[in-house]
Amino acid sequence: MSINTKCSVKTPPEFQSVSDFKPTSPVMARLVMLFVWAFGALNATSQDLPVTVLSSPNVDLTQAGAIRSVLRQPDGNWLVAGNYQRLGTVRRPGLGRLAADGSVDTSFQTVTSLNPSNIRQIVSRDDGSSFVLHLNLVQRLLSNGTVDPTFPSVVFNPTFANSIVVVSDGFIVGGNFTQVLTTPATTVQRLAKFGFDGSLISTFSVGVSSNIRVMQATGPDEIIVGGIFTQAGGQARTGLARISTSGAGALVADWNPVLTRSGGSVSIEDIAVVGNDVFITGLFDTVNGATRTRAAKLDLTTGVVDPVWNVAVTGSQTAALRVIPHNTSVILSAGQPQTFANPPAAGISRRAARVDRTSGVIDTSFDPAFFSESIPTFTATDGDSPTRLLIAGNFVQVDAVQRFALAQIDAAGRLDLQSGHVEAINPGTVSNVVFDAVSRRTYLSGSFLRAGVAERRYILRLTPSGVVDTAWRAQTDDRSRPAMAVVPGQGIYVAANAGIFRLNEVDGNQIAGWTNPFVANELVEGNGALYALGSSQLLRLPLAGNGAADPGFVAAIGSSTTDLTFDPVGNTLLMATSIAQPGGGTLRKLVRLDALTGDRLTAFDPVFETTSVVGPQGFAVDNDGVWVAGNFSRVNGVTRASPVRLRLSDGQIDPATAATVGTAFNNGLGFHRGFFYGFIVASGGATEIRRVPSTGGAIDSTWALPVNGVVDSMAFDGLRLFVGGSFDRLGAPSVDRFGIASVLEAERIMADSFEGN
Repeated sequence: MSINTKCSVKTPPEFQSVSDFKPTSPVMARLVMLFVWAFGALNATSQDLPVTVLSSPNVDLTQAGAIRSVLRQPDGNWLVAGNYQRLGTVRRPGLGRLAADGSVDTSFQTVTSLNPSNIRQIVSRDDGSSFVLHLNLVQRLLSNGTVDPTFPSVVFNPTFANSIVVVSDGFIVGGNFTQVLTTPATTVQRLAKFGFDGSLISTFSVGVSSNIRVMQATGPDEIIVGGIFTQAGGQARTGLARISTSGAGALVADWNPVLTRSGGSVSIEDIAVVGNDVFITGLFDTVNGATRTRAAKLDLTTGVVDPVWNVAVTGSQTAALRVIPHNTSVILSAGQPQTFANPPAAGISRRAARVDRTSGVIDTSFDPAFFSESIPTFTATDGDSPTRLLIAGNFVQVDAVQRFALAQIDAAGRLDLQSGHVEAINPGTVSNVVFDAVSRRTYLSGSFLRAGVAERRYILRLTPSGVVDTAWRAQTDDRSRPAMAVVPGQGIYVAANAGIFRLNEVDGNQIAGWTNPFVANELVEGNGALYALGSSQLLRLPLAGNGAADPGFVAAIGSSTTDLTFDPVGNTLLMATSIAQPGGGTLRKLVRLDALTGDRLTAFDPVFETTSVVGPQGFAVDNDGVWVAGNFSRVNGVTRASPVRLRLSDGQIDPATAATVGTAFNNGLGFHRGFFYGFIVASGGATEIRRVPSTGGAIDSTWALPVNGVVDSMAFDGLRLFVGGSFDRLGAPSVDRFGIASVLEAERIMADSFEGN
């Protein structure tokens, strides 16, 4: 049978025995393990807190990061900023510098305590310092990349600071904010100017009526701003304005391109200034009465539309259209296929197009082929030669080659395989872990795309020693974070986009003759059947059949039912669901069903109460009871902190367990060998895994696992506990682990002799 907790399960590496003794049989190995566990149980009070992470598994699960800003510097280096944790193998959360050969410049030691997902843009000065724009603040970096401790906090309210430019006497920030949080706060109109020391220049008084999305400097003391505003400096403007930044600032009154859009508001998405030419992209149909669809070229001095440069862009408007100068051309890209046309020439379908800056002629030989997992972003800057371009975004593939977020392309848009640029990488996440107790192999699924240097999309298997099983490659479709169930001797069941697949245990290929088109979010195996939970339906699929659903199983469930769990003792199913209340709102409930018929067992009907979210957020069956964690303060009318153990027979609090003492669990993860494990978010934002004994009461003061992210799944094998989730560091001392790691259930005497291979 498979071992699978509610959240999922994990595989550990094999143990080695004390010193050099190696058991010669599985029976002897288990005897040694049981002896150590029993002997250690007598010494549990000597354990130090927190626990340490074992050396295996240490699988480098990764996915693509996202680059939002890339800047070529005069010395040939590149600054890159965005949402990523590593450049290649070098940890550089959100900020880094590439050397001229594409490698990581290790002398640029970026240090920031902010979330990389909030980083928007980086700009530099001639003295080597840089300004980094986050979602709602600005930091200054020294030339070596470290945060300048003398620079004050520049914070905006509300958030959405979108763009930053450097001018002769400071820097300008634009966005959707209306205050700069000085003491007291200073009111501004979505545009603010600061000195290089971070002080607000309050005499600068030009503002706009709504959101600024992008800005470009047109000289040392002048900028062009674009967005969705209708007024700038007190005068009418259609999303585009030219502003002097000297002194109090002033709108350039005689520069006023008038844009229109049928069926919606005008929105400027990007601006590029090259000499006396201003290229704009966005959502518009005309400029100064001339038909221009999503792209136009204007005169910097007069604002007049160029009559020759007439490139129309049509297609998906999900991703913003970017404009990037390169040599004698501009690159237009939305990251998604668009039709680019320069009438009367026929249009071409491309993700990006290279257009001559003077004539507007589209280069049909330029056809970059890159693929993104989600709505893509795409920016670029000059490469290491005039014919090459460094592209950056959140793509995962270029020319059928797996590439994460950074790549250099040649004049035809093809991947330049001779370039040595590193990639921008984020940790892969593990959402499901299923451990096969028979073969001692572990199956992982999540959002990862690579394991080490090998491409592994969303699902893989680890050997008993904790390394990737290269012989097993899941034959399924491209569904991120697929649910799984492992039935030894039957196969591995995977919830894919096209339905439920049954894979063999030898190489991962599909087993013919067993199919079901049901799109499931969760899979659980129990008592000869596979249970598949979808968005509003629960099916029972007998394993002995061909994938057809059991017509005698009828379960009435809500549209937000989650956390399907099989109870082997009572042959029932447990799940959390939301139930609409007569007076409005929803009640989060834990329900129990007969596993053969789907009938609800109404005797089990616990009531969770709180002032905020009601109900369970993670639970695990414990023989004749169930441990439940969540955001509740009362259960069945009794004050009780999370977690609480309920009797399966009637849903009442188990009188044999004491009330929880200590920090309440935010989420439950699993019960194993006398302890219920849960996830806790501390008041300062720190997260960790803790546990309570089966007798309840105080949280175990001898065991804690710090995690710098979220844990979604848990599994157990022997003395080890396996955690999977969205994290890249955990334990104390903290170590790098991407998505999956193991620890000992208890740090007991001789524990160090039992770390995995």
